[in-house]
Amino acid sequence: MDILGLTTLSKIDPLTGAEKPDVIAGILASDIEVLAVSQTLVKVVVNTDAQKAKAAAGTTAAAGESTPGATAGTGTTTTTGTAASSGAVDPGKEKDLGTYEKAISITLALPVDQAAKVAIIDAMKDEVGQYRILPRQKGDAKAIEGAQLWSLEDVFTQKKK
Repeated sequence: MDILGLTTLSKIDPLTGAEKPDVIAGILASDIEVLAVSQTLVKVVVNTDAQKAKAAAGTTAAAGESTPGATAGTGTTTTTGTAASSGAVDPGKEKDLGTYEKAISITLALPVDQAAKVAIIDAMKDEVGQYRILPRQKGDAKAIEGAQLWSLEDVFTQKKK
């Protein structure tokens, strides 16, 4: 199993002051052992901070998230992802949307430095940074060859003749 990190930050050109995207993707961890996998139902957590902010501002726009977090331990990290869409749930509408979400939890044997990389990206807002777990086929333990860090320019390069 491999872990791919993706960040979408922005750079400001010092000469023009123009803002341009700085999209970077890279392999954070490679050939990681899976220690445990489980599937469960997770109770929806109502985003009370967003509700308080919305009440103070007097608006009705939804903000924040209601997804379960990830925990990290020494040498291992547990990742929880939800199958349902993530968004703040209004306390009054909780019954309409259901009170549980499906979740899959994967415990990986990560060294501390790789667990720190994953935790840093996990701590970012979803629109700024995300990571993806890349499963491998059974028996595929070959190291990743070639580039392991990509930018937006790498995605849209054209071959010169």
